[in-house]
Parts: sequence; C-alpha cells; structure tokens
Amino acid sequence: MAAVLTSRPRFRITVGDHARAGVRNVPVRIRYFAGDLALERFLIELGKYQRELVSNNRSRFGWLLPFRDDFRHIMSYRPCAGLREFLGVCPPEHPTFLIGVWLLGHCATSQATYILDELPVGGSSKARRHFARALRRVECWPRLRRLATDYPDDLQLAAMVSESPGDSFRNRLSRFSQHVDRSHEAEAAAASQMPLWFRDSHWAVTEPKRPAWIRLILERIRQWVRRE
Repeated sequence: MAAVLTSRPRFRITVGDHARAGVRNVPVRIRYFAGDLALERFLIELGKYQRELVSNNRSRFGWLLPFRDDFRHIMSYRPCAGLREFLGVCPPEHPTFLIGVWLLGHCATSQATYILDELPVGGSSKARRHFARALRRVECWPRLRRLATDYPDDLQLAAMVSESPGDSFRNRLSRFSQHVDRSHEAEAAAASQMPLWFRDSHWAVTEPKRPAWIRLILERIRQWVRRE
C-alpha cells in the first residue's frame, strides 16, 4: 500500500510574511518583501514534496506541471531577494536549485542579475544548460562566454554564445557614426526658422512619469487582470 503524500505546496503570501519581512529589513532597509519569504518557504516545501515522490516511486517526468500557476505568480511578483537568499545557501545538487535558477532567469533583468552570474554551474550537462538559458535570458553574455570556454565540447552552449552580440554597444555606435553623412552638419547647427510653437504650451504643467513608476503601474494592472 502506497504511503499518503502530504498536500501539494503552494506559493502563498501570509500576514506573518509581511511582519517578518519588516523585521528582516531592520536596521538597514533593503528590498526584502513578504513575497521573498513566501518564495523561500515554497521552494523548501517543494524540495520536501519531491523527495516524498521519489521515496514513494511516484516521481515522473512532468511532476512540476501542477505548479504552473504558482510559477506564474512568482514571476509576476519577482521575489529576486528571496531567490538570491535561497540560491546562496542551497547546494547545486539539490532538486530545487535548478528551479530557483530558472525562476531567477525569468525574474532578474540585464540591469540587475543579482547573483545569477556568480552561481556554481554544477557538473551535469542538464545543470549547465539550465544555467546557460538563464544567463541568455538576462543577457549576461560575458559569463555565458566564459561558460562556453570552460566546456568547449558542449555544442548547445556554443550555439547560445553565437547569438550574443559580438561587441559592446559603445563600439558598435562608434562604427556606425563613422559612416554618417556630415556634409550638412553646419546647416543643422544654425538657428531654426520654425516658429517657437511650444512657447504657449500651457498644458505642460506636470513632469512626465518616471519609467520605474510606469513599470510598477503596469505590473499592478497585470496582477489585477490575473487576479493574483
């Protein structure tokens, strides 16, 4: 008779998470929110759940499919601080380590990779490719090139590196500017004959919204639409 499994873990933010996140941010306030604590708890419970499946011979391909809604919720919340904390202490051989790497690849950005480019790769080809996909997603090309150099026989890594830009934006812009037609540069520097039509722009009473503020509003609208 097969053992009864515990209930499937869920990504839920509780009232206590808000209080504990506030305590963790003292005395120096860092960007650590309730969702980060909920994420850490979810990944720990997910690891225990996977071990129960293995011990009861019920672990099979696609066992993560029932957690699709939880992963979507995590990606919309983007608890990068919790992922950084979890991956910093989780050993690479743990079954949830690659899940954390995959989530961080979706939650981090090219401007804020957190510790994604510092994580250990692991010995298996599966771990390397999960790590490489996460690096490609956040456009961390230098680390991806070093990874391909360390494993020259991995053809999939070589293919990912071939997709990266070969040079920096500054150098590409410099080469582009060398072919710009400057024959009319003196005319463009002269005073314009166009009437100063925006002098009476009485409607310009407020400054444009910052990109970070607009991004926050869009994320909240997405959460409302998805009822998260």
